[in-house]
Amino acid sequence: MTRWHSWPAWRRIAGLTGDEMSSATIRGRELAAALVELVDALEASAPENEGFIVEPLLEAVDLVADAHPTAAPILNIKNIVYLHARDDVALLRKRLAGVTSRLDEAPSRMATEGALLIADGSTVLTHSLSASVRAVLGAALADGRRLQVVVSDAGPGWRGRDVAHGLAADGFDVEVLTADEAVGWIAGMDLALVGAEAIGPGRVINRVGTGRLAEAARDAEVPMYVVAATDKILAEELFRVSSELMRSDTMEQVPLSWFTAVITDEGILMPGVVARRATEQPVARELR
Repeated sequence: MTRWHSWPAWRRIAGLTGDEMSSATIRGRELAAALVELVDALEASAPENEGFIVEPLLEAVDLVADAHPTAAPILNIKNIVYLHARDDVALLRKRLAGVTSRLDEAPSRMATEGALLIADGSTVLTHSLSASVRAVLGAALADGRRLQVVVSDAGPGWRGRDVAHGLAADGFDVEVLTADEAVGWIAGMDLALVGAEAIGPGRVINRVGTGRLAEAARDAEVPMYVVAATDKILAEELFRVSSELMRSDTMEQVPLSWFTAVITDEGILMPGVVARRATEQPVARELR
């Protein structure tokens, strides 16, 4: 066993490989924080040998990325490590600390931004309810707005009724629709909210059925928003990895242009802005 494999920071990182319960945002936050801890431990153990830092960091981020190959925040962290580990450890530490801080604050910021879009008395459609979407709904409810939540019960392995029971327990007025009903009745909704596994320059990865709803919402002129932290925006090369490895029986790609906007921790971003951000992100040579 290499010596750093016994360090607390490494154990935190290794533990993330088996974490299938936490959201991608939480796993990304934990990975970034643990990598900063690993950098500090490596520098303390061999202050005279900066080259010693590179191998453990690349091994660590590869380990977690291999376990969660479609998790966008983790792919972005891997890119950061590959960009900076070899030549600028100070910048690497700063960028990882920035990821930790950003992902800590992202859920509450998205909730605040998204809740502003929900008027009192609204009917909101959800599909593949994410933790971020749930936070938006919770913020609107906490602000005293009355709303009905309609859950689309669609897609393999998607337990819409279980989600509906959870939302009802939280105090929401909830109705469950089949996939066909959701598409047929979407014109009667005030808005629709979905999460995302990853967002690329022109596409969004989310649960099967999202595309039908997004197209129907567009045709009916019903606003449909993606709720996702900016750390889920991927450069094309990284998005390609996520799309190639996604489970095609449960996930699909949907044109970004079909959505009204993306509710992020930096505000509500139009599809064109999100696409530009993805296109402008630098990608490490090894990951292209």
